[in-house]
Amino acid sequence: MELTPQQIAKMVDQKVSGIAAAAARASYVGTKMSDLPEAYKNMMPLSADQGQLAEAEANIRRSFRDDMKTHGPIHAASLGWTPPPGSPAEAQQKANAAAGVASPLQGVDLSHLDSAQLILLGLRNSRPAQRGR
Repeated sequence: MELTPQQIAKMVDQKVSGIAAAAARASYVGTKMSDLPEAYKNMMPLSADQGQLAEAEANIRRSFRDDMKTHGPIHAASLGWTPPPGSPAEAQQKANAAAGVASPLQGVDLSHLDSAQLILLGLRNSRPAQRGR
């Protein structure tokens, strides 16, 4: 099967647009999402559309905030997150450390897991948030 010049041009355009989308995503994540763990950064779509990236960032930040309220203090380290100094999550993390409460994932090599698996593992090994906290 022989390719026509139009087919070749279409394939090149697709490849170039994929490279441009990857570069735009990497730039967006690097400049606007450096405060989030890698697992959440990896949830960003492959797109060059700034509006789509901004919308995805808002959804990911909402998910991160909800996850940290519920599961953060115990599993923050395994999710790759350090609570901000003086925050309630940091206080809870210090209290857990003082009480000897450790994440069940402590000491386990998680480097081979993808972002979705890391998030699911963190959520699966968590406990419900206590009322009033």
